[in-house]
Parts: sequence; C-alpha cells; structure tokens
Amino acid sequence: MHIEKAIDTILREEQDGFRKGRGCVDQIFSLRNILKQSLEESLRHLFSQLQECMQSICTQYFRSTGLSQREQVSSKSSVDNFLHGLNNCS
Repeated sequence: MHIEKAIDTILREEQDGFRKGRGCVDQIFSLRNILKQSLEESLRHLFSQLQECMQSICTQYFRSTGLSQREQVSSKSSVDNFLHGLNNCS
C-alpha cells in the first residue's frame, strides 16, 4: 500500500498501466478512436479540396468549349452530382 502512494506521486496522470483500476486497454481504445477520427477528418478535407478543384477545372473547360449557358448548367449539374456521390461514399 505504501509503494502505491509513492508511485502515484511519481508517475504522471497518463501512466495508467501501472495503477490499480486503470489499464492500458483503455488508453489503447482512446488512442485508436482519436486516430480514426483524425483520419476521417483528413479524408473529408481531401474530398472537399478535390470537389473544389474539379469544379474549377470543369468551369474553365465549359467556358473554353463554347457550350451554351444551358448546356454548361446541365453539364455542371452532372459533375456536381458525381462529386456529391463521391463525397458520400463513406
């Protein structure tokens, strides 16, 4: 019992594996969740950037082709639907 008190004063709060009732499994679970959320956020950002880039490229392309305004709107709508579908593929 005396050793536990001494260890508690030396170890940082994060050192759960060496304390009673505070195992490493909880820390591994928390770390895994943090990494998963970080990856998901990175992918959302990547798709957002891809969508903006594709919209810009398509807008420039449609302007250069001489399509009528109506044809441009129709084509842009198709591209937007495609990109929206990609963004929701999770």
